[in-house]
Amino acid sequence: MLDTVHGSEQGSKLTVTAPSFTAPFWAHLPRSSPLHARPNLDAAVQQRLAQAIQHWPSVRLEPARFLAHWAQRLPSGADAEKAFELLHVEDLYLACACAEGDPEGLRQLRTTLARAVMPVLRQVDSAPSFVDEMEQRLMERLLVGAEGRAPRISEYAGRGSLENWLRAAALRVALNEKRSQRRNPEQAISQELLVQMAAPSKDVQLDMLKARYRHDFNAAFGAAVLKLTGQERNLLRLHFVDALSLSQIGAVYQADKSTISRWISKTRLSLLHLTRSGLEARLGPAALELDSLMKWMDSQLDVSLNTALRSRR
Repeated sequence: MLDTVHGSEQGSKLTVTAPSFTAPFWAHLPRSSPLHARPNLDAAVQQRLAQAIQHWPSVRLEPARFLAHWAQRLPSGADAEKAFELLHVEDLYLACACAEGDPEGLRQLRTTLARAVMPVLRQVDSAPSFVDEMEQRLMERLLVGAEGRAPRISEYAGRGSLENWLRAAALRVALNEKRSQRRNPEQAISQELLVQMAAPSKDVQLDMLKARYRHDFNAAFGAAVLKLTGQERNLLRLHFVDALSLSQIGAVYQADKSTISRWISKTRLSLLHLTRSGLEARLGPAALELDSLMKWMDSQLDVSLNTALRSRR
């Protein structure tokens, strides 16, 4: 069993003392790594870990967890010693804390994003809604694991600065989005939604309204989706398309489940109101007939959103 780790200040230097403290590092170091033969490796590991703890004093991360994380990301070949020397250990420590869900680590990551990533996103598209949506999408990709996979932030290996790694990730997200936007967004939304509008129901009057206003409804709904803010679209996409839990979405936005639920409900209602307003603007007095159609839309909104937001991925 590992001893408890204690950090203590000696002048300006933080020291870590515990006889078996570095055991997790040795246990996860690749067996073929030449680092096994390096003299005084144990002392070097302790010293560099102490520097990381001192750099992020308010971040809470089990040292044993980080030591294992660190060793697993070292190469096993001839360049292992060079990689050990050049490792950005403070950045790796922060990335590991974020992968573990530490609140202070996540706050520091957002600060790093604001400093390093926002200028990159603005170079791709300076619109505030685009920058905000891409920031939230990047946070989702970094912090939310999918299909049993660990969060992508855990893939950062410390061989370059975390800021540069984040810039590259942000640029990929932003350029992929711009490529997807080259399609007509309303047209991308429309195809399956038109099929949905044409599907028969047990209500003859509703079917007549759907047939009469199919194209107007589709155009109004597509325009309403595009009027949402980047954060609002991202919230709905995470919930309806990616099927993330409220807790998982909360990890992206650093908010509790009840807050996320309230935001989703508010955005959903806003989308309904925007669609209704769009229909009234297009149809004038005829909009008086649309109460039953809007009730149908409310009941089918989850399916419509899945189609509309999936097309903008």
